[in-house]
Amino acid sequence: MQVVYKATELTKVAEGTYEYVASDETVDRYGDIIRVSGWELKNYRANPIVLFAHQKDNPVGTAARVWVDGQQLMVRIKMAEEGTSSFIDTLRKLMDQKIVRAVSVGFLPTKQPNYIRDEKNDMITGVEYVGQ
Repeated sequence: MQVVYKATELTKVAEGTYEYVASDETVDRYGDIIRVSGWELKNYRANPIVLFAHQKDNPVGTAARVWVDGQQLMVRIKMAEEGTSSFIDTLRKLMDQKIVRAVSVGFLPTKQPNYIRDEKNDMITGVEYVGQ
């Protein structure tokens, strides 16, 4: 199966620390829904690296906390310390100014997703992910 991405906005909670809704059950711009009950987080929590733009060779911090709150997957990220790299310093400044303000999750489906259909036209309009 193909890796899927979904973007949301973040909020600064302390110097170098940001909290955000990583995913929720709203329909995204592709017509897809990610069910919060489907998140399998054990492996991610064992090595909670935060990547820039899903690039595995560009870690920028860690997920200090990952939790479910109602129908939202929440994450608190701790950016790498200032001085780690000029890129991370620039990224932190851009995040503080809300120029870079969105994050996204990437996942592999672990269960067969359900297809969402437009009943009128019987066309697939999106995918409901129930395990990821």
